[in-house]
Amino acid sequence: DLMESKRYAKARDVRGTLFQVLRYLRFDMGRLLFVIFAAIVNVGCNLTGTSLLRPLIDRVIAPIDGSAPRLDILLYTVLAMIGCYTVSFVLGIFQTRMMITVSQNAVERMRNDLFEKLQKLPVSFFDTKTHGEIMSRFTNDLDLVNDMLNNSFLEVFTSLTIFVGLLFFMFFTSWLLTLVALFFIPILLTVVRIFTKKARSSFEKTQQTLGEMNGFIEETLSGQKIVKCFSKENDMEKIFDDINKRQADHSYRSSFFSSLNIPVVNNINNLNYVICIVVGAIFAFGVKNPIITITVGQLGTFIAFTRQFNRPMNRITNQLNVIQASLAGAERMFEIMAEPNEPALDTSKWWSNKAIDGQYSWTDGQSVRPVSGEVRFEDVSFSYVPGQPILKHVSLHAKPGQKIAFVGSTGAGKTTVTNLLTRFYDIDSGRITIDGIDLREIDRKSMRKSMTLVLQDTHLFSGTIIDNIRYGRLKATDEECVEAARIAKADSFIRKLPQGYQTVISGANDSLSQGQRQLLTIARCAVANPPILILDEATSSIDTRTEKYIEAGLDELMKSKTTFVIAHRLSTIRNADAILVLEHGEIIERGNHEQLLEQKGRYYALCTGKFELK
Repeated sequence: DLMESKRYAKARDVRGTLFQVLRYLRFDMGRLLFVIFAAIVNVGCNLTGTSLLRPLIDRVIAPIDGSAPRLDILLYTVLAMIGCYTVSFVLGIFQTRMMITVSQNAVERMRNDLFEKLQKLPVSFFDTKTHGEIMSRFTNDLDLVNDMLNNSFLEVFTSLTIFVGLLFFMFFTSWLLTLVALFFIPILLTVVRIFTKKARSSFEKTQQTLGEMNGFIEETLSGQKIVKCFSKENDMEKIFDDINKRQADHSYRSSFFSSLNIPVVNNINNLNYVICIVVGAIFAFGVKNPIITITVGQLGTFIAFTRQFNRPMNRITNQLNVIQASLAGAERMFEIMAEPNEPALDTSKWWSNKAIDGQYSWTDGQSVRPVSGEVRFEDVSFSYVPGQPILKHVSLHAKPGQKIAFVGSTGAGKTTVTNLLTRFYDIDSGRITIDGIDLREIDRKSMRKSMTLVLQDTHLFSGTIIDNIRYGRLKATDEECVEAARIAKADSFIRKLPQGYQTVISGANDSLSQGQRQLLTIARCAVANPPILILDEATSSIDTRTEKYIEAGLDELMKSKTTFVIAHRLSTIRNADAILVLEHGEIIERGNHEQLLEQKGRYYALCTGKFELK
């Protein structure tokens, strides 16, 4: 993972980014070599066709020896030109089609790699990025890369090939006029370099503000009810207007500097064209020099080459705009690829759990023992930001099958406990064990299979009801999914839906109430049936009647499971084996409901209404 991050970190410059993009083309090397070969032959045929103008003029149109025009040479020359241009046309179609295949395959691999990378990133990464910003990497940035691979690379390579070929044919036609034409090349390169450098900086800022805009739009749309409820439409419009103005400003600057290349290059090339005509005309019709001789055919052919000389320069200049924007987008994508993955373990220390005969078990590759669900926190301290501790020397012991509840004010550290238990974050000091095994010695994926988490914010996936339940265990049968729904008390409302368990819903389906959505997530948890269960405000979005309705199902679900419950509603934790009161990251009280009432401390004040959770 470290080597992977270092490799992608090199992409934070133009050359590094370009190299990383080109790496994705190596998988289609055969097609790419064909494209290169076809482009070279294509250019050769085109230039050969143009070079045939010289004998056509000197031997047919205006014979240099004063003889009569030869129609046979005219016929052969025209047929040769037609043949050259026909081959060029056919190869152009094939090379374009092949390049599209290569580029689409490369972008497909990029999307797969980027999505795969997102699955490996820690939760802390997603806590610092908006969904819209991340989505921008998949859409806007990768679309720009796709444009570059589809068109720009082939255009630039073909144009460079034309440029080199033109120099060869021009020099072969007239070395003197070629030297005159080359005089302007350093001026062209200097101008292009200056404007390209200025444009690149603006392209990078354009992509950044575009990602910011996408993130803001995504947040605004998802929170539209809140916006309208607080009458903040005008405020949101002002914020968006500010982002939009900055995006438009950066886009204007990038477009302006990149577009300046085109008229400047055209004017320099036109000046080059005029000077070559003047010099050529002087030697063809005026100055007679035995060393330097230029015929009418040479001059006409060279002028044709000079007009073509503008084409590769203009095409390269045009594509530089696309390449600049694309590399800025690719760099943003590779920034994610350079992010460190969740830390991996030495394989010799891995402990992985497997379902053996329906039971979750620990194995170190030699011995196998069932997962009992005994959890210990031993003097655990943790901080999201260094120097700002969230948990301070927390110790607790959850025996197999016990129900442990956490209460406390907002920010006391209740959810942080579950984040550490699931290893969304790693502790600063202390030790957390499951069945006596340090969490840091357990493979994260296999460890998380031994527990399940029901959050306050429900999340369902697009698909059928039964598929959403089966997400807890993909190998579960339809009967097991239905049984899980019965346990969660979701079976009755599911059967009333138009297609029952086969009803298709979307991730943000508004046809289901919040309570029904939560029942489905509980059913998803039930079908997984792990030995450790975490309920983080799982019933906070459910009304009191629905909450009572599912209490029996939850009690059945929690049987023989080690359960951790976070709840503001004290009624949901009265029957807990142990209740821990957290304040400012420390456990200030612990005991069951009756014991804490007898202490007449913070929990007593909560139950009697003398103190409210905030």
